[in-house]
Amino acid sequence: MVKEVAPPKQQLEGERSMQAPQLFEDRLAVYRHCPSSPRGQLLIIHGLGEHMGRLSEVFELFCSLDLDVTGIDLPGHGLSKGPRGHIPSRKRLYDDLDAIRQQAEATTDSSRLPQFVYGHSLGGHLALLYGLRRAPELDGVIASSPLIAATQPPPLWKLVVAHTVGRLLPSLAVDNGLKPDDISSVEDEVLAYTQDPLRHRKISARLGLDSLKDCTYLQEHSKRWKLPLLLMHGKDDQITSCAASEAFAKAAGQTCDWRPWSEARHELHHDRRKQEVFDTMSDWLSERMLANS
Repeated sequence: MVKEVAPPKQQLEGERSMQAPQLFEDRLAVYRHCPSSPRGQLLIIHGLGEHMGRLSEVFELFCSLDLDVTGIDLPGHGLSKGPRGHIPSRKRLYDDLDAIRQQAEATTDSSRLPQFVYGHSLGGHLALLYGLRRAPELDGVIASSPLIAATQPPPLWKLVVAHTVGRLLPSLAVDNGLKPDDISSVEDEVLAYTQDPLRHRKISARLGLDSLKDCTYLQEHSKRWKLPLLLMHGKDDQITSCAASEAFAKAAGQTCDWRPWSEARHELHHDRRKQEVFDTMSDWLSERMLANS
């Protein structure tokens, strides 16, 4: 069952294609824009504590390429339901991604279109895991500043506490510890981040533990990566590790197009080299859509 949800005015102001979301299975806020003759289909996954409104410019960029674009607010984020910062089951999340992609495919009149997934930060982490664990028929994945390892891993005592609490109270949330100044070198973007009414600073014990465990999985299984991949990371990122992304890219081999960005922090889409990043993504997607035409 799908019903419409009214987002805050700030989330839609000035946006051309990203309109009010539909509620998937009465749980997840899903945003979609489909042109009359789409050249491909793309799913967007956002980062920790954020929501699709934080990726509105990325959404619009992909729409400008005549892609059928779908984005979701993760469980416990944005306009989706659930305790803030808590994703109770990754298997269920992957099932949801499958169902949402299949639903989008079923509503187009075209024959099979090229299929892509874009993920930023935690979303990039989930996109890489989705590609490895589900091995969907994708024509490409874009991972922006993915969480493969944290730039500063948590101390041992925090891990011990998290394991204990995670077993007893998996949805218990604590502050995620992210520093706004690490998001971008652009002051206006940092201000927009801190003032966003839908952004939160929560991470549950379950989400934290699952993320740590799956970081290890990504590091150990990177050689199994088979899909075309555009992997981008800012060299000045103090949240997720650029070195870990580089190691993943080297292990993935020729399937991966590795793009490190100097003088760029965590949110490449909100930093000073944003236009270069957007041009890189546009060119990469256009090449793959042309190859599948």
